[in-house]
Amino acid sequence: MKNALLILILFAITIIGFMVFLLEKRTIEISNDVKDLKTLNELRTPIELSLKAIEVSEEMYQLIDCESKWDSEAIGDLDYDYPAYGLIQIQERTWDWLCRLSDKQLDYYNPRDQIELLKWAMENDFGSLWTCYKRLKIKEEI
Repeated sequence: MKNALLILILFAITIIGFMVFLLEKRTIEISNDVKDLKTLNELRTPIELSLKAIEVSEEMYQLIDCESKWDSEAIGDLDYDYPAYGLIQIQERTWDWLCRLSDKQLDYYNPRDQIELLKWAMENDFGSLWTCYKRLKIKEEI
């Protein structure tokens, strides 16, 4: 009986230890150099930590927040023939078209690439392709 209780306690400690490990793994330390790239005070998701080489304007931040709440796997427009996907909620055919126009070879499923294409689109007067762009009344000047 004591052995069974001891095994049960060790098992519980192992499970708790594993859960703590998973929680710590999800904790992200944000360095000052990453914060300096943003116009806002805090980074909300791990995806934002990968933006070191992309300067994200406040308008882009608001648009992404409005479109997907920073959910990189969000799927929208399900009532349409072509659903929208990812952080920037873009249809794949629109993605392909903008990539051709921008002469960029980017991965549709990569959140960082989605942000890079959004930045290009907004800098080149294509921001109005996004519903939230119109809803937030974002100016073309970024």
